[in-house]
Amino acid sequence: MDYIQGANNALLNPQKQRLGGLALVSQLNSLLTRQFRIGVMFDQAPLAENRVKLDLKYTDGLGIPRPLIEYGLDPYTMEGFRVAADVCSKVYARMGAQEFTTTGVGGTGDFTYKGKNYHYYGAGHVMGTNRMGNDPAISVVDASQRSHDVPNLWIVGSGSFPTVATANPTLTLMGLAFKSAKSILAALGS
Repeated sequence: MDYIQGANNALLNPQKQRLGGLALVSQLNSLLTRQFRIGVMFDQAPLAENRVKLDLKYTDGLGIPRPLIEYGLDPYTMEGFRVAADVCSKVYARMGAQEFTTTGVGGTGDFTYKGKNYHYYGAGHVMGTNRMGNDPAISVVDASQRSHDVPNLWIVGSGSFPTVATANPTLTLMGLAFKSAKSILAALGS
């Protein structure tokens, strides 16, 4: 976009050139074939303070309270970010590559740890909000995803994950679905 708009947001167009057609293709081919990105993934430890509540201040068009997400990172995970950023910088330096890593603070996924700014992205795996566990005081469903409070209700899906990993949840979801189906059939006497 920088070369189309004449901007330098990615720090790759310091002259703020505006290009189009074959000149744009040539410049992008020159730049993009010499770039790479290092992505680092973390398994985050659960925090008791992380939760989804109802926001009584903001409602949708039907007057239903919107979700209020309270989310933070534990010190162990933040230290993981620090170490990973340090390793990535060392990899770039060892290669003789120019690092263009930038981080801001103030947006979603931004935080400061030990005086340095970091940014994280979610993996797109929507999980959590109806915790699975044995104790009804601190969980919503049991291991078969059967509600502790409503005996004939199974809440099947990734909402029951008590913590989240970086890997795709598909096989775990399938396993839980089969376990839930077996529990439902047993409750029906089938």
